[in-house]
Amino acid sequence: MPHIPVPYERIEQFKEQLGINSDILSDIDTYIDALLERKEDFSHFLYLHIKEISPHRNMLEHESSPGSLKRKWEHWFDSLLLRADSPTFSAYLWKSGLTHVELNIDHRSIHLAYTAVRRFCHDIIRDIVPVDKMLRVTICLDKLLDFCSLVETDAFISATTQCDREVIMGISHQVRNPVSIIGGNISRLLRKEEDPKVRAVMDTIYSEALRLERMVKDIGVFIGGFQGPTDIQPEPPEPLLQAALEHAMKTTGLSPDHFDIQIEDKDIAILGDKREMTELFARLFENALEYSDPHHRAISVVVRPSRIKKLYAVIEILNNGESIPSSIQTEAFTPFTSSKATGTGFGLPIARLLTVKNLGTISLVPVPDYGTKCTVSLPAIVPSLHDKHEQESTA
Repeated sequence: MPHIPVPYERIEQFKEQLGINSDILSDIDTYIDALLERKEDFSHFLYLHIKEISPHRNMLEHESSPGSLKRKWEHWFDSLLLRADSPTFSAYLWKSGLTHVELNIDHRSIHLAYTAVRRFCHDIIRDIVPVDKMLRVTICLDKLLDFCSLVETDAFISATTQCDREVIMGISHQVRNPVSIIGGNISRLLRKEEDPKVRAVMDTIYSEALRLERMVKDIGVFIGGFQGPTDIQPEPPEPLLQAALEHAMKTTGLSPDHFDIQIEDKDIAILGDKREMTELFARLFENALEYSDPHHRAISVVVRPSRIKKLYAVIEILNNGESIPSSIQTEAFTPFTSSKATGTGFGLPIARLLTVKNLGTISLVPVPDYGTKCTVSLPAIVPSLHDKHEQESTA
């Protein structure tokens, strides 16, 4: 099981989002002792609830240390009431989510358990809290249970996705070496082979080895896109797009002469992670070039303020080649989907992942009798719109 550090900063954000603060927590202070008196009832209730779920019945009946789970649940209930606002409790919840992955517990069962816990707490509140205080105490406990569920789920997802990423990256790494060896050997044999028929077969093997090599690299980029924080900063579009062109030129026959870049508002700044957006537009430029007219490649790029969403910029990339069929507009963003024999099927999925990560949207639409237009919408600073709003508010 991989070690994943407790993301204390993110957990504090969860508390803020749920509105958990000292004022809210003070609503249950008066009733903590009465609630704690019911912790054995709580552990017994949860034991009976989980025992009804057949996949986990054996786990309860064959505990290595009988009663250990009940003691852990009592400790959790105790910590919920006494240490809910402490980093120690946050770490405890986070580690529980990691443990659930390690034990291969169905996460739906965890959600059912939290639902049962909520029901139990509501029943206790009705027993011990005066009617005029009942709503505030219930709201407080509900927020705490939401917090527990949120932290546990975040840990569960983080651990699951990290395990998946490590498996995929491991396979990718193991495939890369033999594919490189095959490609290198075929390349050397091609230089010596004179028989046209044999050369044709070798050419096919060599081109497929190169495609596999590119695919392995793209898988690494795609999986890597899920990792690490996104550093959102204002970026002027012109140098950003030029950097993307240079990045794409390294792996394709792309030339700046193929592109016509127009920026309608020179003061606009796109909000996003510079590294991720460079990769995003490099992928879209490669895709536009690949599907443009091979006899006269022409790709126009227009950057303008969005006419639909305030404080967003729209980047339209239009190629003059094949029009994407309406039936595959959505499928085009699915990994391994490519209509080109040499394609890896990861260019657009990588672009979509990075767009969403930077709080944007992306779409493809056919332009009849011309080509395909890709539209990316990203958060932006648009001074002209800000000045317009200022003038209107002043008037």
